[in-house]
Amino acid sequence: MKCEAEKNTALRPWQQVQAVYVHIPFCVQKCLYCDFASYACYDSKVQQEYVAAVCREIERKGRAGKAINPAATIYFGGGTPSVLPAEEIARIVTALKNCGWWQQPAEATIEVNPGTADEDKLRALHQLGFDRISFGVQSLQDGELAAIGRIHTALEALDAVAMAQAAGFKRINADVIYGLPLQTLRSLEDTLQQLTATGIEHLSVYGLILEEGTPLTRLAEAGQVQLPDEDATADMYEFVQRFLREQGYERYEISNYARGDAYSRHNMAYWRYLPYEAFGAAACAFDGTARMTATAEVAAYIAGSESGHDIYTVEQLSNAELMGEFMFMNLRKTSGADLAQARERYGVDVWEKYRAELEPLQAAGLVAYDDKQKILRLTESGMEVGNRIFEIFVTA
Repeated sequence: MKCEAEKNTALRPWQQVQAVYVHIPFCVQKCLYCDFASYACYDSKVQQEYVAAVCREIERKGRAGKAINPAATIYFGGGTPSVLPAEEIARIVTALKNCGWWQQPAEATIEVNPGTADEDKLRALHQLGFDRISFGVQSLQDGELAAIGRIHTALEALDAVAMAQAAGFKRINADVIYGLPLQTLRSLEDTLQQLTATGIEHLSVYGLILEEGTPLTRLAEAGQVQLPDEDATADMYEFVQRFLREQGYERYEISNYARGDAYSRHNMAYWRYLPYEAFGAAACAFDGTARMTATAEVAAYIAGSESGHDIYTVEQLSNAELMGEFMFMNLRKTSGADLAQARERYGVDVWEKYRAELEPLQAAGLVAYDDKQKILRLTESGMEVGNRIFEIFVTA
């Protein structure tokens, strides 16, 4: 069905949809640390029904006439989007294009598990219009990969990167986790050395978080897996910063590093706290004043996708909540938060309102404030304790 989303480039950035996210909740195998809405129990028939439901949601929202930036970025995440056959992904891409969500995106990314990558699929994805690919590598040590339930080997991950490059992808990201079971500083160094040697220009490096209810958390609490201690994890964090800087990667967000202009344009829309649309089970959209989150249950999502009335939870945010979220999202960026924009959007002079809390942090070298440019940012030391600083704005 042909449908159209409204375009209006005269609007301010925060008055337009700047990013579009599609959630594919299927996996070959659930990783032991994962608490995302992803499932390894659905067959191809359900997957096809799910794709049809996503296309219905895209068409229905397209008819709502939202303002969308023609350069709005595209991101297919999961789960493992690459579990789907290329023709099913193409159905969603076609619906997005027909309905005006996919116009001339500044970037179109798809997440791929290296264990699901092959040359034909990667070439098909590139031909569909994806120009950026994000691989969930996590580690290039087979023992570490097995300990967290990944389905791929180190060699398969490196092969996937090489195949993506051969398929035409110029912009490739690899996710890496530190603090894994069995991991040492030496093994982390080996992983990063191998990845940077491939020539990819973006890395996302995260510290392992033991999420409540995950198998890895239960194993750790039972003493059945051994994790690096706090000192070892701190050494890993410091090594990541030093090593990637030496390799020419600029840290532009707490956990993200890029050479040149290879930063994630899609994620920058989130960190700049700009509106984004989302499709699929558990997908969360933000229109600038409220969050709309779809049900995480695949069956309920498929059943409700026609009407949409039963699949969304809507959270209307107060001005104070919006301003607080604007601050902690923007402070994740090394470029910091634009306080002039905060005042324009929320009517609050952030520096004056929080001066009593911020000046001691400034004196301690944890935040820096440019009064002329009205930019507040975390220093490198501040990024190590970012969550403590964010609490100033969230709990106010």
